[in-house]
Amino acid sequence: MTDNDHMDTPYGTMPDQSGSDAPSRSRVRTAVFIVLALVVGLGAGLALAGVFGSGGDQDADTPVTTSSTSRDGDPEAAAELPAPDAGIAPDDATDPEQALRGFLAAEASGDWETSYAFLTESVQNTLYPSVALWVNAHADFPRITGYRVDNVDDDGSGTARIDTLTGFEPMIDPVIGLVAARGRSTWTLQEEDGLWRVETTATENRALYPSQDGADAAARQWVDARVDCADTAALEARLVGAPVLASQLCEEDQPDLVELGAVRSLADADGTTALLSEYGPDVYAWARVVPVQSTTPFLLVLGPVGEEWQVVGVLPRT
Repeated sequence: MTDNDHMDTPYGTMPDQSGSDAPSRSRVRTAVFIVLALVVGLGAGLALAGVFGSGGDQDADTPVTTSSTSRDGDPEAAAELPAPDAGIAPDDATDPEQALRGFLAAEASGDWETSYAFLTESVQNTLYPSVALWVNAHADFPRITGYRVDNVDDDGSGTARIDTLTGFEPMIDPVIGLVAARGRSTWTLQEEDGLWRVETTATENRALYPSQDGADAAARQWVDARVDCADTAALEARLVGAPVLASQLCEEDQPDLVELGAVRSLADADGTTALLSEYGPDVYAWARVVPVQSTTPFLLVLGPVGEEWQVVGVLPRT
């Protein structure tokens, strides 16, 4: 995938995370990530996935190495955001920044009928010809929780670009994928008859991921629970790959302490077909792998949900 491959979502355009060989579920994810695509967050995440989605600056088809940047995460991945203000009414949006604030305030409060009125005529006529379609589409959009305006670029041409640090409700979902809690978003607004409106198809979002600190502890806790034959059926129902390997932690004789390898990034050599089908190429940006030295060795795959790391997959050792 290149930087020009994006998916459209109601919140903007985010890099396409489906992959050409991904199943229909992944293609659905591409269709609903308008907001996430935001900065690779808003195309994925409101398109959030767009604005909500992708790993960021790297080619999504290229495995991410465990560099100091990927280990340490982005310092603003867990930044505190101010509570959304009340926002202005759509008919009062004579300033691009205030128009965006009104749109985001409506989104954060769940007032989607009001946020609809902030959309450009093009988006309304082409993508969401009725308020009901816009409201119903939010069932598949990540939820915006807050924002911080960092820069406003209005050159007087009738088009403005506004940068925000945007907060999302973090989750790992088989349709939306992984939604990071924070994204750097760039919104495009257009002036129409003296009022400013949000052009979501030209909005971008880059997801911000936390430090991988804590992934090793989460892996240790999960492995120990399985060795002790603790009931983790609810969690394992969501595992991608070969969950039967995890079951063998309980069913096979194990050493007193099952050793774990160092946390690292996901690589093509790990046998990532199932993960790519479930989450798209962006999985290379956020997934972390922990080798498990059990009687039958395997790889544990974890993903960040907010600041917490969760086990999302099990892969055979190759």
